[in-house]
Amino acid sequence: MQADPDQRYETPEQWLLELEQAEHRSLVTRPRPLLEREPLKVWRTLALVSLLCNLLAVIWFMGRH
Repeated sequence: MQADPDQRYETPEQWLLELEQAEHRSLVTRPRPLLEREPLKVWRTLALVSLLCNLLAVIWFMGRH
């Protein structure tokens, strides 16, 4: 229910139609994957994880000798 009469539905059928369409729209829309939304952050994080793994591997191999 809108307080402003100009924004109210003229008939109950319009209100029901809006409810039905909103129900279908919410099912269709999916959030975009993180790689599409923030590609730079994803690649920076992967590079940092790879760097840390490589450093740990080097430290581990150096400690074995």
